[in-house]
Amino acid sequence: MSSPLLDPATGAAFPPTGNSATGATYVQILSGSGASVLSESLWTDDTGAFFVRLDNGTSITWNTVSGGASSAPGTGARPAAGTSAIVDRSSYQALNTGTGYTAGDLVEHVITTDPATGAILGFFWINSTAGTKISAPSSADITPLQPLPTGAATAANQTTGNTSLASILAKIVTSPALDGTDATGVTQVSGGVGIRGWLSSIYSKLSASIAVTGTFWQATQPISGTVTANLGTAAVTNAGTFAVQATEADGANTTLGAKADAAAGTGTVSAIALLKQLHLDAVAPTPTGSNLIGQIVATTITWTQTTVTLSAATSAPLIAANGSRKKLRWMVTGSNPMTVAPGSSAAVANVGMNYNGSSASGYQGGSDSFDGDTATGAFQAISTLGTTVTVWEGV
Repeated sequence: MSSPLLDPATGAAFPPTGNSATGATYVQILSGSGASVLSESLWTDDTGAFFVRLDNGTSITWNTVSGGASSAPGTGARPAAGTSAIVDRSSYQALNTGTGYTAGDLVEHVITTDPATGAILGFFWINSTAGTKISAPSSADITPLQPLPTGAATAANQTTGNTSLASILAKIVTSPALDGTDATGVTQVSGGVGIRGWLSSIYSKLSASIAVTGTFWQATQPISGTVTANLGTAAVTNAGTFAVQATEADGANTTLGAKADAAAGTGTVSAIALLKQLHLDAVAPTPTGSNLIGQIVATTITWTQTTVTLSAATSAPLIAANGSRKKLRWMVTGSNPMTVAPGSSAAVANVGMNYNGSSASGYQGGSDSFDGDTATGAFQAISTLGTTVTVWEGV
């Protein structure tokens, strides 16, 4: 008999899977799990110690009955057939990822007991998918694997299926189709048998030239009835009689006029005469006092130049308000930048209109200009490091 498997974390019993073996050999094959086939055998030697032989199909390793790594049995190594030991192995599939396993892995618990006393000789957990020994997983992370249901896919059932498929293939390859009846007087090409022979015959006919036989008519057939012809595009020549066109002055009729027509803007005149009059009217100077859109009045601007020196970090008036001012210009001539703010309130550095200093003292730095109503107000200026500004006022 085998002892129940306990979850070391909770003390709860793992659900049994019924996978156990007595004597020398225990083999568990997991179908459909994606895990490798793993064979475990219980061995002994002349010392009486037990060894667990693990065979994954490509290599053999040895463990103690407690799951620790072990060397191979010594003198007298042999399967432990008939010995007083039971190897019980329970198979589970990991539902979650834990220490030493990931979801989907085949996880197994191997326990060896003495059937006479029920004493546990050793037990351990292994991850059969990875081929490694692991610590006991939580019962919440694993689920028992059930045995295959009746009629499940096995090697024996697969062999039967392969036999049936081979029989079907033989009939397809060696026998002609039995549906329908061969046509009278139609034969296959030489060497043809069954469906492939008939297909080969069809291919040979289609790939070669096919003779056309029967009754043929002469190349040109007579046509009776009314026939309407469409000339389509025809060449045009100078042959024949044409209507004579009236003589045109300078290549144009009298309404357009001639290039020599004098400028005129009244009466019945040609288009040339009217265009000449429009040109003369456009280029003639507008008399002083003429009322077009408003009145055109000659304007004279008188400019006044002032140099303003800005102390470092101190706001100062750049120019006072002047309702008569028509234009306003300024230019930084010092090497340091400045900030200008409209109105009478003190300017704040970098809050307003910022202008770069000049590349060399006395040369042009940042500049600006204003016309009309925008030029009449007051402006304040400040320079963090101090600079000079030239201001022009036009009235």
